[in-house]
Amino acid sequence: MIQTESSTAEPTPGNAVPRPGPVPKTKSQLAAAARPAFKAVAHELCESVRCELGLPEIRAFRPGKSLSELAVWFESAPKLESAQGALIVAVGPQELVASMDNVLAYALAWQGPRILSIICSESQAARITPKVPWIDRDITVFATDGDRQPKYIPTLSRGQTIETAASASRPVRSLDDHLLGIHEGAVASLTASLDGNLDLARADRSSYRAWCCAGQRVLVMRRSTDAICITAGVDFKGAIPPGEQQARVFEVSSHIPLTSSDEHDLENRVEHAIKRRLSDDGSYLEHRMQASLAKEGLEAELGMVAFKREYPAWRGEDGSGLLDFLGLDRNNHLHVIETKANPNDVAIVLQALDYGVWVMANQVEIRKDLGWESPDEDGCVVLDFVCAPGVKKDKSGRFAPDGMAIGPYMVSQLEALSPTFEWRISLVEDPLAHPCRPSEPVSRKLMDNPRLVARQIRG
Repeated sequence: MIQTESSTAEPTPGNAVPRPGPVPKTKSQLAAAARPAFKAVAHELCESVRCELGLPEIRAFRPGKSLSELAVWFESAPKLESAQGALIVAVGPQELVASMDNVLAYALAWQGPRILSIICSESQAARITPKVPWIDRDITVFATDGDRQPKYIPTLSRGQTIETAASASRPVRSLDDHLLGIHEGAVASLTASLDGNLDLARADRSSYRAWCCAGQRVLVMRRSTDAICITAGVDFKGAIPPGEQQARVFEVSSHIPLTSSDEHDLENRVEHAIKRRLSDDGSYLEHRMQASLAKEGLEAELGMVAFKREYPAWRGEDGSGLLDFLGLDRNNHLHVIETKANPNDVAIVLQALDYGVWVMANQVEIRKDLGWESPDEDGCVVLDFVCAPGVKKDKSGRFAPDGMAIGPYMVSQLEALSPTFEWRISLVEDPLAHPCRPSEPVSRKLMDNPRLVARQIRG
């Protein structure tokens, strides 16, 4: 347990005993509490790497308030006028493994033409080393687990990262329906109607079939012995919030179909849940963008001939997640499509890179799962970014677009990506527009739009 100064201080005059500070509880709080102690050894770790690389003396690097607190940063001047300098980043063992994406994103932005060396634990290194082969920068990684002597980790080949991404621990998770048995026909028209509602995303599991709005389940079907049980509306487990409705349960079978009255009530409950979820409060911008893109933008603007929304994918061995969209274009190339209405999401490009490598490694099985044509010889996978600014209330009290669509850290990561990955950018000026209109995608180039695209950081 880390003690604060106040917990061991002498009683103050008047017998008033200072209260100890709050005790860290979460992993993030524990990591933050341990950072001061790590700073005392970070210089020693970086000195060791400096000597191994044969660099001149190092000094603390503090480019500005945007620099991450997740690491301790140093820089070194070049040995010769014609040589590169170095940026050396030390990450404490207390930091969460997932935070390494942000560390790498910050480092790429401030690296410039210098060598980048990252010192971290072996588990933290495992988070970033599979990305390094796909980044066109001079990057070395050193691992240390308390021995104060960082050990160089050899760079992986791209083939090794693909082989790992195709391993049995990261399987393609089929989108087969939750089977409803002999009563499937009783809900066929309802299923078709819900699938056609682009404010909803299908989210099946082995034990149920569900439709979600902005991540919230608004209708669930489950198979019982004699019927299909339908829960319509949001199934609140505690007190029902003001303005909300209690979900209603319907039982349907081939012998007991929904009555017209029940069907009308069911539809009303779903629509009520959607409207409450997507009320005009500026929330769930990305969900709204995705619904709008699904209606027409993916075909008209992005050139997709087929797509699947929220396709299950992997980011590392334990990083299961959902692609915003997995698309197929007219040239039979797969697209990992990421929507973003938050320019402060520092690691969006690295996230898409993880997904892109997994899709590249497993695309034969993915295409088979979706019933899409087999890949061509090149097996091209494209990273698509559809970006919009956030929103805030204007003087009239209405929500309006505010700020950038693409932040400076995203710009730096895109520039650093290897040409092996084709990437495209589309901008949406107003994420609340119906429909939102993405601009025509531009390949491997950022738009000249200073109102929506931030300047790149120059390290």
